Amino acid sequence: MEQQSPVGRIWQWGEAEHGRLITAVVLAVLGTVCGMVPYFAAAKIITLLLAGEQALNAYTPWLLTALCGYLLRTVLYNSALSISHKATYNILKTIRQMLLAKLPKLPLGTVMDTSSGKLKQTIVDQVDGMETTLAHLFPEMTANIAAPVLTIVYLFVLDWRLALLSMAFLPGSYALAERMKRPVQRTGAAFKEQAGALNAATMDRAVNALTYRVFGREEERRAAYEEHLTAYEHGLAVFDSRDLKKGFPVFVQRKLPLPAAYTTLRRENSFFFSG
Repeated sequence: MEQQSPVGRIWQWGEAEHGRLITAVVLAVLGTVCGMVPYFAAAKIITLLLAGEQALNAYTPWLLTALCGYLLRTVLYNSALSISHKATYNILKTIRQMLLAKLPKLPLGTVMDTSSGKLKQTIVDQVDGMETTLAHLFPEMTANIAAPVLTIVYLFVLDWRLALLSMAFLPGSYALAERMKRPVQRTGAAFKEQAGALNAATMDRAVNALTYRVFGREEERRAAYEEHLTAYEHGLAVFDSRDLKKGFPVFVQRKLPLPAAYTTLRRENSFFFSG
């Protein structure tokens, strides 16, 4: 059976929201077209300036055209994101319902071997992590493709040599993107593993805090939890020295910002045991 692409799978899961997603894509493309209007207006204004035109009436129509294009772009773009976000939340709801429906059908051994933290990471964290990508993928990806395509078409209309020159950066950009993708893929699996371990440790502290207190193991579990926090922090280091030695761009941030929840747990390591 042919393997389905991730985008195609998400599109299948969101079948009930196809209408909203298509509407969001159309609005985003129209917003991109309107966003190009101010540039054409600016070109006309510059042409008038170079021609020595000093009458304000000659510039007013183009200024109004640029303003209308910008306002329309803002309205259409925000409308597209609003619609796509509404569709996304319904899709995430459907995905969670599918996960919960499959959970009772799994073998008992699989369920017993899977920690509660891992289940929480899959059903809550990973599904939540799809929100940003899904809400912006269809409208913004389509609009971001439409903008350069329309620009290149217009450049070919003006001068085919200028259009070919503007496309000279594409091979270099593709090579750089491929180079950036490899270390991210390599470290992504390790980061997910550390996040799952931290989720499991957090659930363990929340559920068994009273038991640890009764049997006098608070300090031992606090130290173990500190180790999980440290491992999670190290897991946020996306690019190590090997990537830099291979010529990876030095301007890339070495670490991702620490989530607010992690910062709270680090500061209050007696969070579950205090009292």
